[in-house]
Order: sequence, then structure tokens, then C-alpha cells
Amino acid sequence: MCRGLDSLPITCLERVKQLKSLFASLRHKQQDASVGIMGHSNKTDTQRLNRREPLNWNESFEKLLSSQNGLCFFRAFLQSEFSEENIAFYLACEDYKASKDSELPAKAQKIYQEFLSTDAPREVNLDHLTKALTLEGLQQAGPGCFDSEFSEENIAFYLACEDYKASKDSELPAKAQKIYQEFLSTDAPREVNLDHLTKALTLEGLQQAGPGCFDVAQANIHMLMKKDCYPRFLQSPAYLELLRGAKKTG
Repeated sequence: MCRGLDSLPITCLERVKQLKSLFASLRHKQQDASVGIMGHSNKTDTQRLNRREPLNWNESFEKLLSSQNGLCFFRAFLQSEFSEENIAFYLACEDYKASKDSELPAKAQKIYQEFLSTDAPREVNLDHLTKALTLEGLQQAGPGCFDSEFSEENIAFYLACEDYKASKDSELPAKAQKIYQEFLSTDAPREVNLDHLTKALTLEGLQQAGPGCFDVAQANIHMLMKKDCYPRFLQSPAYLELLRGAKKTG
């Protein structure tokens, strides 16, 4: 089912196993933090903090991103969001974009009926703006009418920008070009969804490749994740399970 998805470099089964292992690892880390060597109690302030770390992640998006464990969990959550409906929709859109012009109207209607209409049997969860833009694009049924953003690309772009800003001046041109090719060019393999003005400002800043040339784009993606992905993460079964465990050990 997942073959052909560039954004999923490993199979769905491996992804699920990886996610489960990740959560089990942090739960084990929490248990280790409350017991010292040879089984003696060792409840230092640092260990209490580690043990209660998941409790901090719902205080703010910034606290989640500043935690190595939190960031790892967030990325795993974003990757796991490729539900069966999302993957099927993604593949249908890939097939649509590769189709002949004469086939587009019929295929567009089929995708709409299956994934986007109010009574769609496999409806995908899109925000109102994205759905409105998609339905508007359906009027023309062009090759790009189903283009949308995928969350994992957003966090990868955000982290690449963080690394860029922390780099030496001599490294900036090469890293700027790499970020552009991976996330911003028209044929980028992990293109992020930026409005035309933000992309234009970013491309203009790339001419100098200064430390702040990605700031506007990064801020845009940060806000998107904070408003859309972060609330879903806090309500995800995996995080809620971890949260219950953290409260019990607290």
C-alpha cells in the first residue's frame, strides 16, 4: 500500500513498529529515572524532570520543540498520520497528476466523490481553507488541483532552517541551496506549502544567502504546525497514553 510514497521511506508496518518502539523506549527511560543503580531510589530533581517531561509538552508548542524527546515523538506522530484514507488519497492524487489531460475531469470527480464530498466513504480530514481551495481548483480540474501539504515535510523544513541559522557564514550558501532544492523548488521532493508572497520573499533572500533568508518561510510553517498539527498531537492516543504514564510516575 505504501510503495511509491516518497515521503514514507520505509514500509507502513516498519513505521508502526518504529513508533511503538519509540514510545516504549521513553516509558522505559521514565522507569529508569526513578530507580538508581542496583535498585536504590535516586529521585533527583533532574530525574523528576525527565520523568515528567511529557507533562511539559502540552504547555506550549515551543516547549515541545525544545525537548529532544518531545521533538522525536512529534515527528513520529506526524509520520504516523498517514492513515489508510490519507495514503489512498495521496496515491490517487499522484495518479491524477500523471494522467492525460483528457482523463482529468473524470478522475477529479472520482477523487472528489471518494475523499472530499460531505458523504465521502473515505473522507480525508482537511481544514476548511484547504478544502475550499481544492474545490475551487476542481472547477478547472487541472493537474495541480489536489496539491496539498504533508506535515512531516513541515517539521523537516523547520529543523533545516534552525540548523541553517546556527551554521558558519562559509557554510550558508551550500546549505541554502540544499534547503531550496529539497523544500522550495518547483520539483522539490519534500515541497512545503507556502503562499506566493512568502515564497517570493524567500527566493529573493536566497540571492544573498544571509542568516535570515528563511526566517519568513520558517515562521509561516511554525505557525501552521502550531495551529494545526500540535493540537492533533496533544489529542493523539499515543501521547495521551504517555501522559497518563507520566502522571502516575509523578
